[in-house]
Amino acid sequence: MNRTWFTQHARVAALALLTLSITVNASSLAPLVQIKATQSHLIITTISHGCTQKSDFQLSAETGPRLVLSVKRIRHDRCRARARPFSVSLAFDTLPKAITTRLERGESFRLNNMIVPITPGFLKNNP
Repeated sequence: MNRTWFTQHARVAALALLTLSITVNASSLAPLVQIKATQSHLIITTISHGCTQKSDFQLSAETGPRLVLSVKRIRHDRCRARARPFSVSLAFDTLPKAITTRLERGESFRLNNMIVPITPGFLKNNP
């Protein structure tokens, strides 16, 4: 077997694995700065570098004795603007009806996302 052939195929395989890992991690839990729940929405605040949009987020739920909600970031912000808070309202009616009904009744839930505290200094020092 030719050594050059092997090296080229190893590089292609490594690139394929890297692409796969980026695709898998693209739908990860979004770190949140603040959350507020209303009867029909979850209002989240996260950090944006200028290209964050509402469509970048997806609300999902796991059922069981207690509801568990997760806010997943399905597209990352690749812009380079100064970091700033970005708020978005995610409607509960995008979830299955059984879960929406439980939330509308005021049932408590646990949020899977990490809450990250920020300070004015963080925003100023993170271009």
